[in-house]
Amino acid sequence: MLNVLTNSDFSVYLLLPVFLWTNDFILSVVTQRFYLLSQLKKQRLSIYVLNISFHALIVSRIVYALTALSGFLSEYNHSVFRKGRKWCITDLSFNIEELIEDTGYDLFKKVQNHIHCLSSLRPF
Repeated sequence: MLNVLTNSDFSVYLLLPVFLWTNDFILSVVTQRFYLLSQLKKQRLSIYVLNISFHALIVSRIVYALTALSGFLSEYNHSVFRKGRKWCITDLSFNIEELIEDTGYDLFKKVQNHIHCLSSLRPF
């Protein structure tokens, strides 16, 4: 749900709800998705399918806006990836520092493209 505000000069501001960015909200979503993945594991899905599901349901949620939120990550966010391996939901290993660096680099490369919507905001 997005809120749109208009100023007297008709400039538009989009406001995202605060709960989308809090660690508690991400924690509750990731916990629910771990439960879902554990149920899928009990259905004897292959590790290949569990890897894809883990990446789609959990990693994508943490990596979303990771560049902006990297300073606010709690220790729980760091341990999510270890927990996935411990529960045998995934055999992939992730390093949160590498993910932060990669997402920052990807965003920088996208902004370099003149077609990208953020390219007009770059200082050079």
